[in-house]
Amino acid sequence: MREEQIAYLSSADHILERLLACGLKQKFTPAVLAAAAELIEPPASREWVIAEAHQFFAARAGLIPHGLEELPARWVQQLPLHLPSREMGPFMITSLAFEQGVLCVAFAHEVGSKTGHMTMWDDLRFVLNLALQPNIWHPLTCQQESRIWDFWPELRRELFTLAG
Repeated sequence: MREEQIAYLSSADHILERLLACGLKQKFTPAVLAAAAELIEPPASREWVIAEAHQFFAARAGLIPHGLEELPARWVQQLPLHLPSREMGPFMITSLAFEQGVLCVAFAHEVGSKTGHMTMWDDLRFVLNLALQPNIWHPLTCQQESRIWDFWPELRRELFTLAG
C-alpha cells in the first residue's frame, strides 16, 4: 500500500467519512469537545495516566504509539479499557492523534479494503471513537455545557452549532 493511502486511512477525514456514512450525527464542534475534554480530567494526574498507558501498550503490544501523550488525558485513561480483550498483534497501533474532534489511529500492518468495505482496523477506529468520552457523537450533560459556557465564553455560539 502506498504511503499516501496509509496516511488517508488514519486521517480524520477517513474516520469522519466512515462514521457519518453510518448515520451518526455530530452533536457539537471539535473546539467544544476539546474544552469538554479539559473539564473532564481523570481523578489521577495526567503524568500517572500517561505512565499507565505506556505500561499497557508496552506489555500488550511492545510498542508505545506516537502521539499518546498529546491526547486528552481522559481518553488516554479510557483507551486500555476498550482494548484489553483485543489481540494486539494484528493492530499494532503506531500512532494516535486528536484531529477534527476524532481519534485518529494508525496501524503498522493495516491493509485497505479493495471493495470500500470497513476493515477490522476501521472497526476498531469506529469502536474507539464512539466509546471514548467525551466525543462529538454524544451530547454533553447540562453541567458540562454550563461549565464550558462559564470558562470559554468564545465557545458559547459553538455550543449551539450542530446541536440536534
